[in-house]
Amino acid sequence: MKQSATSPTEFTLGHNVESKEEVDQVIEQARKAGAQITVEPHDTFLGGYSGYFQDPDSHLWEVVKRLEAVGLLCLIIIFLKS
Repeated sequence: MKQSATSPTEFTLGHNVESKEEVDQVIEQARKAGAQITVEPHDTFLGGYSGYFQDPDSHLWEVVKRLEAVGLLCLIIIFLKS
């Protein structure tokens, strides 16, 4: 099998925080440090909140507010039903 070239975006590094405000703060710190914001912070499925940036070494990061227990339970139920 022919192996393809590696890419710094083959996977996403995750940074979990406790609040939307922390997501916004981390994204802003990344912006000031020279990162490219690839997805501005936004509300996500089941009560989450996240944003993405690519660091100066081209690694892709997701900064995400942890799902609330109810959202996490709904996600597990959806997964088990599929």
